[in-house]
Amino acid sequence: MRELTADREPPATAEDIGEVAVRYVRFAMRRPALFHLMFGQPCDDQNDERVRAAAALRDYLREVMARIFPQSEPDALATAGWSLAHGLAFLHLDGKLPNTDPEDIDRRVRSAFAAVFPPTNCIESNDKSNHDKSNHTESSIQ
Repeated sequence: MRELTADREPPATAEDIGEVAVRYVRFAMRRPALFHLMFGQPCDDQNDERVRAAAALRDYLREVMARIFPQSEPDALATAGWSLAHGLAFLHLDGKLPNTDPEDIDRRVRSAFAAVFPPTNCIESNDKSNHDKSNHTESSIQ
């Protein structure tokens, strides 16, 4: 968790969420044995450190999603974001996706996140556009 957040401003945009995912996958690639130890085993409720670490990551992602996507369900978005980053980490670790070029991995992670979490300014533009269309339609009907 420290590697994801240390010395960094909290994510403020959808693109920033992609950068958190890049750091998550980089950690997995840099420390595969530790990553497998942390996440490759069933969660042990008796291991307080693992339970606290998972809860801290879940809470962090929930807060980030609530701030960036205030009109959405932060729990569902946090689960989706973590699942996507986690899946990408394991797909790269297990060689299911090419894993020899770190820059290529970073691009792939960013692209996947951009596909699922559109840039925040696009959401605002779509909301404004939909609002404008709604107002135009209402005035046309009257």
